[in-house]
Amino acid sequence: MDRLRGRGRARDFPRWPLEHELPGGVPLITFPEISMWGLGPWGGFGATVLPRHFTGLWNQVKGKAQGCMLYSEGIYEDLNKVIELQFYWNDRPAEATLREYADYELYGADPEEFPALCRLLELDHVNDPDAAPAGLAQKALALAEKLDAALPEAGRRSWRWRLIYLRAVLDVERLVGRTVQSETAVAALRELIALYGLPKYSEELGPMHRAIRPPLYE
Repeated sequence: MDRLRGRGRARDFPRWPLEHELPGGVPLITFPEISMWGLGPWGGFGATVLPRHFTGLWNQVKGKAQGCMLYSEGIYEDLNKVIELQFYWNDRPAEATLREYADYELYGADPEEFPALCRLLELDHVNDPDAAPAGLAQKALALAEKLDAALPEAGRRSWRWRLIYLRAVLDVERLVGRTVQSETAVAALRELIALYGLPKYSEELGPMHRAIRPPLYE
């Protein structure tokens, strides 16, 4: 059985519905997990972008599935929503979706460079700095800065782009600098909290609130 592996974990769709007829001949409707994969807090460092991961899952299930209901936790996985919906709508490859997304949402930036940035961010989708490929975060940030410079002012300020750009900034801080307490990191985390519309942090919010909040508790 072919397996897609990432950081030592299998990335496979459950085998049973792929290898057996479904009871009663009912259609298979999937529940794609587009929010809580691999990097915590969920959305805590900006955009979650996983085109390769979802392509692997889609290639396994697309002969069986007839629809989906996306499991969404927040705006940080906007790109994942678009990728998955295009899979189910017309089997559109993730790279083509990313180019079209860039062409529409990031007008002025090179739509061929945007998928490259997404690939780099996916490779850095880890919590452990020792698991991150050397030099990748800096490369992603340099590409993000290049794309940012090409955008019109409205594009640079859009929440969709800011979530992606801040992810590149924070990947350098947390994976290379190994801190999210630097001045640059704190500024980026504050912006994310504002973009998410989160309340001021309080212990009264409960322990699970930390799982969905950028790691700044001031």
